[in-house]
Amino acid sequence: MKVIINSCDFKNAIAKVAPAVGKSTYFSALESIKISAANGVITATATNAEDFLNIDIHGRIIENGECYMKYDELKKMVFKGDDLTLETTAEHVHISSSKKSYEMVRNDLSEAFPETPVLNSKTEVSLISGEILSNLKPLSAMAHPEECQGIMNAIRFDMEKQRLIALDGHRIGVWNLPESDTMASFTIGLGCVGILKSAIGKSDRKILVVCDGKHARFEGEDFTYITRCIEGHYYDIDKIVGDAKKNYDYKLGLDNKELSEIAKEYKKGLKADDRRPMLFVGNKNGLATSFSFQTFMTADRLEKVKWNYYTSSSEQFHKAVNPLFIVDACAFLGDEVEIRSTYSSKTPMYLCEGDKEVLILPVYFTGEDNRLMTLAIEQLTA
Repeated sequence: MKVIINSCDFKNAIAKVAPAVGKSTYFSALESIKISAANGVITATATNAEDFLNIDIHGRIIENGECYMKYDELKKMVFKGDDLTLETTAEHVHISSSKKSYEMVRNDLSEAFPETPVLNSKTEVSLISGEILSNLKPLSAMAHPEECQGIMNAIRFDMEKQRLIALDGHRIGVWNLPESDTMASFTIGLGCVGILKSAIGKSDRKILVVCDGKHARFEGEDFTYITRCIEGHYYDIDKIVGDAKKNYDYKLGLDNKELSEIAKEYKKGLKADDRRPMLFVGNKNGLATSFSFQTFMTADRLEKVKWNYYTSSSEQFHKAVNPLFIVDACAFLGDEVEIRSTYSSKTPMYLCEGDKEVLILPVYFTGEDNRLMTLAIEQLTA
């Protein structure tokens, strides 16, 4: 094998496939990157046996072939100059530029390196904006990476209803995709978030999405990413989110930045085992939030939040939620957050903005909490 490639293109390709490299697997094939030259294309491939990422590298092929190099060794290499030559012999791999060269022992991992799955070519396809797929991190925060149930640490591509979903049993995040094409739905792990972001970058071009039930494939201009689907029946979220959308006692619009800053301040006060909720209380005169119920004992400790609009069929409302959930919701939603809920402290809080929705389950109140809540309403009204 012998190829001549631009040094910047080579370093960028290695950086892009890095999220798909197996970490601490004690299996050298998964901790390596495959560089191949065939059919006029130079490709860098990485896999952790669940995810397979191929990145095309611009260059000139002098001789077809392939080689496998440890990612930990590649990321330490520094090249100066425009082009570099990658060449293999029976025993070594040589990488050289005009001012720098490296030599490594050649390891033949062709039998150990997992083969990239081939999907059924007759499956349905869809086109999704690259800008959306490369910015899934705020949505993925609604899932739980340590949850033992696969569907709770995953992202659901509900393509029949053109939306993305993430949930963890306490909240649900939804990103509607009205411009995508309908196809069979599938669920993939949270590991896809970092890999897609790395592969797509800042491109807003459409990404081709294909799924055959076992694997999902994402194809862009210079990459192909294949990941294993998570099996199992997904939750029917429409009953929960649908009720929150339609059945509510009040609706108010808040500035996302202001709400986010307050929630972040509360988050700073949380300790590892601290479960104190963030409190929302209000009536026609205004809205107040507090991190500790005891702060309602004096009116000057209430933090009042301005709203852009407010409609209500009840005299007052109150809700207690995890402040971390509000921080995540604000990071996912846009400039203005619309909140809907009912007077009952036990019903979900529904937040939305444009094509994004978040539903958060509240913390239940005790009798003492209700007594302090009454005091808070009196102070807010005064």
